[in-house]
Amino acid sequence: MQRRFSAALVLIACITCCAADRARAASAPLPVALAHLVAFHGQLRYAAHPVDDPSDVINGSLEVDAGGWVLEETSAGHRLHASSRGSWLQTQTMTLAFDDALRVDALANSWAVVLANAGTARLQRDAGGSSWTSPTGVRIYLDAAGTQILGASDLPGGVAYSYGDWTQADGLDLPRSIVRLRGGTPDGSYVIDDYQAQWSSEPAAASAIPVDALPVPARAARAAAAVDASARGLGLFDIMLVLAGCAVLVALWLRRDALIERISRRVAQDPRAWKHAGVTGVVSPEGLLTFQGCSYRIGPLFFNRPVIVQTSPLFIKVSAPGEARSLILARKFASPLPGVRRAQAGFTLIESLTASMLFATVIVAAVFPALIVLAHADAIAARHELALRIAANALTDEEAALAYAPAGSAISDDAKVAVVSGMTVSERVETATSLSDLHRLTIDVRDAAGQSLAHLVTMVGPPVPPPASIGSPPPGAP
Repeated sequence: MQRRFSAALVLIACITCCAADRARAASAPLPVALAHLVAFHGQLRYAAHPVDDPSDVINGSLEVDAGGWVLEETSAGHRLHASSRGSWLQTQTMTLAFDDALRVDALANSWAVVLANAGTARLQRDAGGSSWTSPTGVRIYLDAAGTQILGASDLPGGVAYSYGDWTQADGLDLPRSIVRLRGGTPDGSYVIDDYQAQWSSEPAAASAIPVDALPVPARAARAAAAVDASARGLGLFDIMLVLAGCAVLVALWLRRDALIERISRRVAQDPRAWKHAGVTGVVSPEGLLTFQGCSYRIGPLFFNRPVIVQTSPLFIKVSAPGEARSLILARKFASPLPGVRRAQAGFTLIESLTASMLFATVIVAAVFPALIVLAHADAIAARHELALRIAANALTDEEAALAYAPAGSAISDDAKVAVVSGMTVSERVETATSLSDLHRLTIDVRDAAGQSLAHLVTMVGPPVPPPASIGSPPPGAP
């Protein structure tokens, strides 16, 4: 008995130590930079654009509250909706659903998603101490002092983000430069032109000082203290729960013999509740027993012998005097309605008509439309192939025309439209960036209905002088 108590005490001590370590890890104080994120509940609006295309303006809004978060980004080419309940991306031709907004290339302000995850989920400190991770797999990296956020990464998606050029809006630190990294290589850059932040509600404070009277950084620190207090409370509750469970397990282990004996007595009783008074039955030479209007096949073992039939709610028990073996069968029940006969094998006329109708409905509603779509698949593929060939030819011709120019000339912005094989081909040359010598060449092919079938975009540099013909003297030669 003493050995059992010693082993139980050792087990309780080990579990208590593990729970205490986990509680201390969970109650680690939040750095100042993360306290700002956790404290933010409200609305954030911003305007952004890609670094290589200032004309592509992206407007976004983020709303964070205790129930979750919602992010909306709209531009000329797409609309992105991300939230804690469901996310989708809508373009001019299709709508796609996704579950991780940080993996989507169309997302301009990834910092809004990081801010939403920090404000609605509990952050856990990593082993190194320089990063914190949310339950969704978003890891936030801090500097050594814990006052500045350097970047974030999406562990499931393998995408990382670097933030810089920090600014403040209503006391909230926000980055203006965002760079997306895949495999350590820059994959996209965005600039946030404007921020507008609005705090909607603040977490409850334990002090008697009104929270609204404090500045926003103080409110963030107060929220961090509230989060730490709740973490410590949860840790102590976990310890108490583990101790109670260990006490129950120890008590069950010490009383295991009595429990096993009680369970054995309970199981030893016949759960089928046989009636003590049986009914005498007769078995035919074929081994059939007729009981309460139902026939049971019990075999020739009980033929020409008086059998005793005992019943329970779900079974019958057949035995005979002098026979040590008994036969237990599932009980059958006769139909309570008189004149109801058992249905014969096969289908009735109504069942056959219903099956034929269902088969015809499947053929008309599913098979025929699929055949029609397959019949038009080759024509659709041929039309797209023709449009792509026309766009490639137009792109090659335009690049060749813009490659060479007389001395002193430059590429000028231009646009023209032509009709080739019944399709409208639009060619547009425009300045791409602040560099006047770098231009964007866009080829768009549309069918008669106005649907875009092919869209090609490339960059062309400044033209070069045409090469001299073979045998002609170089420029400036006598």
